[in-house]
Amino acid sequence: MPMTEESFAAAAAADNVEDAARWLVLDHGQRLRTVRRYMQALHLGREAAERFPEADQFYKKNVVPAGAYVSPGLRRTIEQGIKAFPARSREGYAQDLFTMSRFAAGPQSPCGWAPFCCGIDNKMRGLIVGLCPMDVNDPRQDRMQFATLAEVLAYATDGPEDELDQLDD
Repeated sequence: MPMTEESFAAAAAADNVEDAARWLVLDHGQRLRTVRRYMQALHLGREAAERFPEADQFYKKNVVPAGAYVSPGLRRTIEQGIKAFPARSREGYAQDLFTMSRFAAGPQSPCGWAPFCCGIDNKMRGLIVGLCPMDVNDPRQDRMQFATLAEVLAYATDGPEDELDQLDD
């Protein structure tokens, strides 16, 4: 069960997770537009996504057929954590991502993506996860996408609509 906005804000503030506070200032409509613009950037290839097969075991193949993916920023952060502490592993971080996104998630955006905080490389990080359909005509490409909140928040805008607002429903 997701945390309320207030409890998520308090937890993020206690751990000094700046991006979580930036997410919470957006209203529901802004959150929806931001996530949809990020998904469209993934679809158009403007944002990269990398397979993270270590997390596949946590998702049912019939629900998330393409498996788990991470953004480049999150992948770099995970690699830095492993490099700094060799006893850590991608498998361990996969467990952390799944557990924290499932049991310590903040309020979901209207399209189902949920922010959460997770400790990586000895620091609490603002992250977000959601089911990402890559092709509306082929549900076999649906995947679970993890990203840093900073990467997704880069798509927040109050400007006029552009091609990133043209996600097929």
